[in-house]
Amino acid sequence: MLYYGMFYISFGDSYPFHEGLHTDGWVFASFIPDFTKSFFFDTYYVYRILPSFLVGVCLKLLSIDTSVHHIFIGFRILNIVSIVLSCYFFKRILILFKISLKNQLLAFVLFLLNFGVIKFPFYLPVMTDTFAMMLSIALLYFYLKNNVIGIVGCTLLLAFTWPMAFYQGLLLIALPISILPSTPLLKWQKNIIYGVSILYILLFTIVYIFIEKINSTVDFVMKIDRNLLPLSILVIVMFYF
Repeated sequence: MLYYGMFYISFGDSYPFHEGLHTDGWVFASFIPDFTKSFFFDTYYVYRILPSFLVGVCLKLLSIDTSVHHIFIGFRILNIVSIVLSCYFFKRILILFKISLKNQLLAFVLFLLNFGVIKFPFYLPVMTDTFAMMLSIALLYFYLKNNVIGIVGCTLLLAFTWPMAFYQGLLLIALPISILPSTPLLKWQKNIIYGVSILYILLFTIVYIFIEKINSTVDFVMKIDRNLLPLSILVIVMFYF
């Protein structure tokens, strides 16, 4: 992922408008020269200030001017580091659960090979999502290890990166993990769990698309092609069986 990120920075594309910054990007970029003078700095964005603060500190330590171009590159590098650390903590979690190497590879494919990880952090890098993902995975790892210092540290960092994850961290502090004895599920128990899961997905799809019609009324939400829905449902059912 380190090599991929470096390759993307060198040869990949980026958001073609406003020097690579979209709406939120302009907000987070405005915090770097002096966040106290930013028009956008308020009681909401103070809880998302940490990634901008880190990029700003690094630019100043390296005596690099805080132009939009350098801010853009700084966030891309921060996102590469975040993804690499996410891979490390994710690997440690899989080891804790004694997942086989084959399934570890499958988990990495499912986790990494998607738009949110291999495209979004470099195409629109000036965001807090990727850094928050890394802290959240680290938080889970420290929770599984009963590392109170790590849990508290990640929770405090998330408080100024992704506020909702901060409250999740508080829950993990309040409810420490306990390893309970367990027995493997019987085949009929697994079938019930899988069946209920599939049924939930189908019911959620029907309510979301046909009853509430949320995908047709919410701005910036991609409209679902209803002609392809039967095929999608068939694939889900086939996957279940």
